[in-house]
Amino acid sequence: MTNTVTDLLHTLKAPALSSKYEITITPPLVLMGTNILNKILGGQTKNPSQNDFKVLASATSLPGKTISTVEVYNRGRKYPIRGVATWEHQWDVTFYNTYDLKLRKFFEEWMYNIDKFDSMLFRTPFMNNYFGAGPLNSGYMTNIKVAQLGNGANCNGKQVRNEYEIVHAWPIKISDVGLSAEQGKATDFTVTFAYDWWEPVNTNGLSGAMNKLTNKISSFFG
Repeated sequence: MTNTVTDLLHTLKAPALSSKYEITITPPLVLMGTNILNKILGGQTKNPSQNDFKVLASATSLPGKTISTVEVYNRGRKYPIRGVATWEHQWDVTFYNTYDLKLRKFFEEWMYNIDKFDSMLFRTPFMNNYFGAGPLNSGYMTNIKVAQLGNGANCNGKQVRNEYEIVHAWPIKISDVGLSAEQGKATDFTVTFAYDWWEPVNTNGLSGAMNKLTNKISSFFG
């Protein structure tokens, strides 16, 4: 057996680290409208910045995917062929709490806009309770990007970034926040998102080129 530790290290080079990642969340347009009203009425005036999402996300995962098989028979032999692709349809992100609970309030506001119970204001114009993604991201869903980042200086000076887009995501659960008399422990909470599917942002070949073109067109039109 000729494989050695040196071979392993040469192949691994700089292994992907679980601590090297970032998350990008674009708030649905309906939350922008809520921010304008809050500013007029003296409430919370703006959504968290993208840096807040990236810095305060303490744990998450790259989502999984399964392709089922269908069995066909020929001359008494069984052959598996591709069936239906299925996604897990739920994805968790854990965030640290800041002193003002700004991030938690953002997700609470998002969920409130999905299921308003005390007002019909803006329900009809935005249609956020009836259409998911909607035109111009005007519904209650949005697309979220999660990226595995390269391991520092061992990336030959290039930003190694394997990015995945989670399509039509929206929060379905915010966990509780445990409180205790224990000193010096930062609190956190977990948001569970439902989503339709995910796809890699950077892929090779014709499909990758078409995907990049679609993303540029989508970003141009909002």
